[in-house]
Amino acid sequence: MLLLRSRIFWAQFIVIFIVAAVNVVATQYDLYYYIWWLDIPQHLLGGAWLALTFVWLSLILKKYDPTFFQVFLSVLAIGIAWEIYEYVFGISYGPMYVYDTSKDLLMDCIGGITAYFLAQQFLLPPSAESETTS
Repeated sequence: MLLLRSRIFWAQFIVIFIVAAVNVVATQYDLYYYIWWLDIPQHLLGGAWLALTFVWLSLILKKYDPTFFQVFLSVLAIGIAWEIYEYVFGISYGPMYVYDTSKDLLMDCIGGITAYFLAQQFLLPPSAESETTS
């Protein structure tokens, strides 16, 4: 079980490290304004990190093996909360606000769905579900 936790932990750690590193550089040099598509991979990776973290925490707490629907709703809820944060603090606004917000939420969900299925396929052993339910 330790290896299971370790693999999920390291996967989500690497993803959030990449997101954080890109964000620091992009913020420092205003790259989000010069490279219009830069937030697309950021939201994809952010959604992936959320899904991996949700699965990892669920397994660490030994409560349950999260379902696709639970992971999807968690990623969507946190994505919506993030978009509200951006709106309240004036980070995202203007005539393209609705389009940008919709795109960001879609990318969050695609990243989360992809990470969930990749974790199920490659990071979790087939017996993970039976181990977490006992």
